[in-house]
Amino acid sequence: MKKLIYSETGKQVFCGDRLKDGRRTVTVMGWNEPHTINSSGRVFVKYGHDKIDRSYFPHVFGMKFVDNTVAQIAEVPDAFDTLPASRETVRAAAIRLRKKSYGFLVRYEKQLADLKAEDMPDTFASNIAKVEQRIATCKQEIEDFDRDIAALTDALLKQ
Repeated sequence: MKKLIYSETGKQVFCGDRLKDGRRTVTVMGWNEPHTINSSGRVFVKYGHDKIDRSYFPHVFGMKFVDNTVAQIAEVPDAFDTLPASRETVRAAAIRLRKKSYGFLVRYEKQLADLKAEDMPDTFASNIAKVEQRIATCKQEIEDFDRDIAALTDALLKQ
């Protein structure tokens, strides 16, 4: 899974973000990730109170898709599990990553509530499904972190 960020600042883009497009303001309504290596994906925006989404390439608004490092970093505890000297460090990292995943979970749940509150929920059905999938992924990551933290804590107590 990739995340959409602002190229200039590196901050993550969320549905509902408001941007200036020349002299008009647009609202980010969703996006499609790149489907191939050469693809840049698409960003869906709404101008003012229009009921029609328009799609653009991310670079039009100074955005780009990047790999989501949370899922990649989540594998670190398994890689270092065999090193007794580093278990305390890995446990601390797992706790930090769990907090970060929980932060993502809270944001995605808010994003889902916002999407469901829109006037035209059928228009946002694919976005709702994507956010629900992200919520499920975050919940699974949190469960995995909890399991890893418990195992590392037990290993540290037995030393």
